Amino acid sequence: WRALTAFWRPRWPSRLRVGAIRVGWLCARESWLEAGRAGLCGFRLFYECLDRMLAQGDWRWVLFSYENQPWEKMIALAAQARGIRVAGLQTAILSPDYLPYQLGKGEAARMPLPDLIGCSGPYARAVLTQGGFQAEKLFSCGAIRYRHLRSGEHLPTAPRSEILVVLPVYPPMVRDLLSALRRAFPDGGAKEGLRFHIRPHPLCPITPQEAGIPASWGQTPRFDNLRDSMRRCGLVLFFGSTVGFEAMALGRPGLRYRSDFLLDVDGDVYAEAVPVCGESTLRETLLRIAVEGPPAGWQERTWAAVSRLFAPPEKEKLLEIFKEVPGRAGPGAGLTRWPSPLPVMVQ
Repeated sequence: WRALTAFWRPRWPSRLRVGAIRVGWLCARESWLEAGRAGLCGFRLFYECLDRMLAQGDWRWVLFSYENQPWEKMIALAAQARGIRVAGLQTAILSPDYLPYQLGKGEAARMPLPDLIGCSGPYARAVLTQGGFQAEKLFSCGAIRYRHLRSGEHLPTAPRSEILVVLPVYPPMVRDLLSALRRAFPDGGAKEGLRFHIRPHPLCPITPQEAGIPASWGQTPRFDNLRDSMRRCGLVLFFGSTVGFEAMALGRPGLRYRSDFLLDVDGDVYAEAVPVCGESTLRETLLRIAVEGPPAGWQERTWAAVSRLFAPPEKEKLLEIFKEVPGRAGPGAGLTRWPSPLPVMVQ
């Protein structure tokens, strides 16, 4: 019943401004859009179910992949109210331009955040610190999710004329990239001797008819077979995320597409490690790499970027936090060492 009747009433500041810009109408629009969806009921139902589950077990920790999403705050809120510690492991790449990782003024003190946040490397830790996260809550545990990037294993050589196009998760970005490809290669690259292999994101399926470009096309893939998709392709065209690093770590040169209509939020992450193109330069840049090869020294730059972003996993540090951590206020305060084995919930 509480979930079905849930209604969140925001407490607006006296002045709704971002700098000198008035954003009152924008906030009102978002508030009414939110009120007209079933999401509020779903979020409340999630919280109530989680709270009941936490009440039925002797949980000491809740552990989840940390991206500072709204449902993560609900997890922290429910767990910490019962004296259960919360740890988040940052796994995805981030940059100073990723707003979810930037806290507002005073937000760190009042927002339900994890008691500890494990960072994938020194770069991520620095970004979170600069974003307002309390330094004492951060620790380095290495890139657990991407430990394979440091294996040094390369795929067998494949022709660069076989190009893997990895589509992003957000539909506007998908449409932007496919539109640029259609303009650059209306016949799917047949005249230039190229062949495109389209790989949609599992959370954003798209049909060949929607793409409108001649290409090799398969079913929407699972999360774990990106390596298989790269095996027959010698060049990878991608929009963002970690795909470029995964490709280059496997010995495949990459080309990052940057939309002319969106902010380049990945610029600080990739820096000079990989060539970049836009809609107007896609054809020229792609053909140059396919024919002449990637820029000199690309593998060294790739390795430097991977080392900066993805530190080796530190299992000992991760296990140590479950053995001894400073106590905190609230239920369970003063407990500094948990018995073994530890009841841990992984979200």
